[in-house]
This record gives sequence, C-alpha cells and structure tokens, in this order.
Amino acid sequence: MSKLEIKNKSNIIKESLETSLFEWTTQSDTDLKVINKAENIYFWDENDNKIMDFNSQAMCVNLGHQETRILNAIINQFHLNSFAWGKKFTTKIRRDLAKALISLLPDNISKLSFLSTGSEANEHAIRIARDFIKKKKILARHRSYHGATLGSMSLSSDTRRSTLTHDMPGVVHVPSTYVKDCRWCKKEGRCNTECLNFTNDIIRYEDKNTIAAFIIEPVTGANGIIIPTKEYMEGLHYLCKKNDILLIADEVMSGFGRTGKYFAIDHWNIKPDIITMAKGLTSGYFPLSALAVSGEISDYFENNTYNLGSTYNAHPLGCAVALECINIYREDKIIENSYNLGKVLTEELSVFENHSYLQVRNIGLFGVLDFDKNYFKSIKQTLAKLQEDLYQKGVFVAINDNFLFLIPPLIITEKQLKKGTNIIKETILKLKP
Repeated sequence: MSKLEIKNKSNIIKESLETSLFEWTTQSDTDLKVINKAENIYFWDENDNKIMDFNSQAMCVNLGHQETRILNAIINQFHLNSFAWGKKFTTKIRRDLAKALISLLPDNISKLSFLSTGSEANEHAIRIARDFIKKKKILARHRSYHGATLGSMSLSSDTRRSTLTHDMPGVVHVPSTYVKDCRWCKKEGRCNTECLNFTNDIIRYEDKNTIAAFIIEPVTGANGIIIPTKEYMEGLHYLCKKNDILLIADEVMSGFGRTGKYFAIDHWNIKPDIITMAKGLTSGYFPLSALAVSGEISDYFENNTYNLGSTYNAHPLGCAVALECINIYREDKIIENSYNLGKVLTEELSVFENHSYLQVRNIGLFGVLDFDKNYFKSIKQTLAKLQEDLYQKGVFVAINDNFLFLIPPLIITEKQLKKGTNIIKETILKLKP
C-alpha cells in the first residue's frame, strides 16, 4: 500500500500498515480499528468510543478483558520461574494444570501435551494418531476449520484452504451436518443422518484399514455454528469404533464453556480418543494450547518415543494463566452463566424465526445469524456495511461469508446481552435487499 493511499488514516493505523502484514486480507483492503484499552466485555478505540465486544475478539476472550486475577497469576508465576525447557524439566504449575484439566475431561483421558496454538495442537493430533494406530488417512468434514498450518489447513474445508499450494497427503473430506445445503435433508429442514450412511460408504471405499482418525469440530465454529443432533454424534462415534478409527475432537473454539458445557462433546457424552483445545483455555491472555489423549494412547508412548515438541511447550506463564482461568470458570460459575444466557440469546433471536432471508442458531453463547446469499445483491457488501453500522452503534461483531457471529465473553450479564442483541436486531430489521 502506498503512503498516499493511507495518508488519511490515523498515525497508529497508518504506521501499522507501513510496517506490518495483517492476516487473511489484502493489505490495501484492511479495515483496521485501534484498541486503546479494554475492560470486562468492552474495549475503547482511539476516539474513545466504547464498544461491546460481541466476538470475544478472536472467539477466545471468554473471561472478558483485563481480568486482574489472571494478571496476578502471571506475576506470581513470573516471580517463581518464567521459562522451563519442556523436554528436560517440569514445573509445579504444569502438573497442577494437567491435573485440573483431566478432572474436567472425559474419564478415558489420561495425559496431556501443552503446545502454543490450536493449529499446532491439531497438527500434533494427526501425527499422534498416525503413529499410534499405524494407518495414514485422516477423515475430516466439509465446512470445517482446524488451523493455519499445512496439516491443519489441509484438514479444513473452507475458502482459506484454497490458499495452499498443495494439501497434506491422505486427507479425505466427507459431508458436514449443515442442513441448509445438505442434499439429503435440506427439504425436511432437519438432520436425518443420511450423511452418516454416505460417510460409511466413504470409509468402505477408502478401506478402514487405511484410515487413522476422523477429526471434527463437535460444533462447527467459523463455518456457521453448525450444531449436530444427538443421533448424528452417536452414529459418528459408532462408525469410528466399529472401524477402528480414532476420533479427534477439535474443541479449540467450542471448549471452556462456549456452548454452555465445559466442552461441546459433553452435550452428547462422547469420549473421543484425542481432544484439542486452545482459545478459552487461557481466554486469550497467553498463547497456549493443549492436546489430551486416552489412556490407551498414552500407554503406547511409555515405550515408544513421543516425537513431538517445540520451544514453548508447557510454558510456565501460559500454564499459570490456564490454571487461573479454570479457577475462575469454577468459582464464578462461568459455564452455568453461558448455559443460562444461551437460553436468553435463543429467546432474543426468536424475532427472526419468520424471516425468510436468515436463519439463527446458537448453543450456549455460541450464536450465528445465517443470511440467505440469494436475498441480497451482494452478501459481502451487505454484511460488511452491517458490521460497520453495528460498530458505529457500539457493538463489534465478526462476519465470515454469509455468517454474522454472536460470540460475546462468557462473563456477560443478561442486561448487557439484551442491550447488544437489541442493537443488532434493530439494525438487521432495517436491512433491504
């Protein structure tokens, strides 16, 4: 971008564009805002406008902004030790975090590995599955997103995957549970699980003896908050067990209360072989992810080398943040708040039930407005303008494709939730084709 093109922007934005590359966008078309400060569910921009954060920034700030208990946890750990090489050393905080997480996870989970990002966790999950089960292919679903690294992006199936020059070998995609464009059930308007029969065919054609694992987002995130039925989840779990295929649950976005349970899989009592998590694990306060494995898998590595690792694995400061987040989730009944306010959000969104140009879905505080692309001349321009209009009215939301997301911090109050959704509803009801 030339200096002439950005001369009218603020100094912070102008100099950021001159010195930084911004993700998932052409630099000449980057719509940047400046955050000067933040607190609770709000942030203030450089013009001191107070904005409700209805996307928890990158769907991760579950506990809101500037939580002093998390800050104190970082400071306290810093005074003890700020780094430990994960290959040769352990720390009390690493042990304590692992024990705390195991107490929250399904009872088949035995051990965890601590990494830096959700992408990294999913990448490691693939390698562990292939090493353990001695098969190579990985099943994944369309309308999924598992990360930005080569392996995790290859597993994904949205527009971002087209940026790869080549995919990781061995990935096979099967249908998602998105009723709106499902060939089997869109006429009925409900999931009839016929996609599982197709998935079973794929397993048969690909040969179950070549398939190591099936990775899913239990509730699909960035591709539309797609909520599966109990029958689908139980059927998928059965297919994996029947065919000796490991089930990997990507809980990076859906974990830690986002759906009204600690993990989305808790809604169906499913016990995956591997679970990945990030985002809400540290509420965005520190880059840390985790990968949890079953006892059978962890036993395998007692006498087989765990060939994974990087410099920042199990970073003590990250572990301290994560453990304090878990303490807050428990002490402040954050999961219960998400569950209860999820019902409020459902009621608030019911105003759109008879609107043909959009559908609404939410589970806990994981919500989406799903717009009909054919109703508007340009869905991209319509939603971009809607996003900016809402920002000008004091509410920040994220958009992707034809989706507008409602993913506020889990600490939000009922009054705040209704205030934000009222602004969103009033603005949307004035939309024109």
